[in-house]
Amino acid sequence: LPAVETLGSTTVVLTDKTGTLTENRLRVEAMLRPTGPPAPLGRGLWEGLGVAVLCNDASLDPATGDPLEIALLERAGAAVVDAVRAGEARIAEAPFDSGRKRMSTLHRDPAGGYWLMVKGTPESVATRSRAVLDDEGMERPLDGADRAMLQATASELAGQGRRVLALARRGLAGRPANLLEEEHDLVMVGLAALRDEVRSEASAAVAAAHRAGIQVVMVTGDHPGTAAAVAVEVGIAPPGCHPLTGSDLRADGIPDNLLVNPVYARVDPEHKLALVKALQAQGHV
Repeated sequence: LPAVETLGSTTVVLTDKTGTLTENRLRVEAMLRPTGPPAPLGRGLWEGLGVAVLCNDASLDPATGDPLEIALLERAGAAVVDAVRAGEARIAEAPFDSGRKRMSTLHRDPAGGYWLMVKGTPESVATRSRAVLDDEGMERPLDGADRAMLQATASELAGQGRRVLALARRGLAGRPANLLEEEHDLVMVGLAALRDEVRSEASAAVAAAHRAGIQVVMVTGDHPGTAAAVAVEVGIAPPGCHPLTGSDLRADGIPDNLLVNPVYARVDPEHKLALVKALQAQGHV
């Protein structure tokens, strides 16, 4: 009964995106070169798939693990997954966390040395990268124009509702003591653009909440463009909405007289709790 009474007096609902408004059944729509206008990976496709398969905790047989990681394995295919994993055994890992926004794994190269494989958000990987693979699969320095183009490409894909993942690697002569200290001087090998379909019932649920006088707010760790596209599709926000991000909240804090934005993106778990507390301080339920 207390739960029903609380629900009846609710004024604001803060909802996650992935798996709540979307199905959380992802598929890789494209493997793209990391710089330049969006285009399929050429000779660098094998390197991109290698990072996607090795820096990955999921399994295809049976399909278990994070839906994003399963989607990467499905794009590679069982034969490639088996071949790549048989050739380069994992010997260490630095799991993904919401602060770093990336994951790293360490593998022994059968020819000698080690490979550090990294996947994460485009911005988190780009800031740690020094080079990129070109269309011929050769390394070249990652310059300012490349970084601007990478940001534009990621934003364009996110604005279409895609989740964008950057893939990178780094060769090491010896085994490092701490993987986190080696997440620099990376070579970006590709981008993965993934699609997560919106739940068919999501729009109706949002509309019902609005009719009941409840404000619905999306709070997600995803890219602002992806968050905005989904928020518009399900009716949480109007076209042209501008999400606030975790960095906005860090810069300004969360005041007690917070004016609620319909979409918050790239937020950490502590920001979600801070938003709830700020709304409760205003008397919201």
